[in-house]
Amino acid sequence: DTIVMDYDIPGMTGPEAVTRLRKDGYDGYIVGLTGNAFAEAIEEFLSSGTDIVLHKPFSMLSLNKFWENVGSESTTP
Repeated sequence: DTIVMDYDIPGMTGPEAVTRLRKDGYDGYIVGLTGNAFAEAIEEFLSSGTDIVLHKPFSMLSLNKFWENVGSESTTP
């Protein structure tokens, strides 16, 4: 399973939601999406437990490359 999480969601940030998911035991892949290219936003996503961050607008090619890479792994993160 993969969750695609936007940075701006109602009531909290995407990184806050990812932190909660990880704390609650979700160990699948999480792809973060952000229109903010600042290093701080990317680092916030990554430090929360997000596996990869893509900038909006993103190409399906970049998302497909991520899934191809994780598909070649034998276990989830």
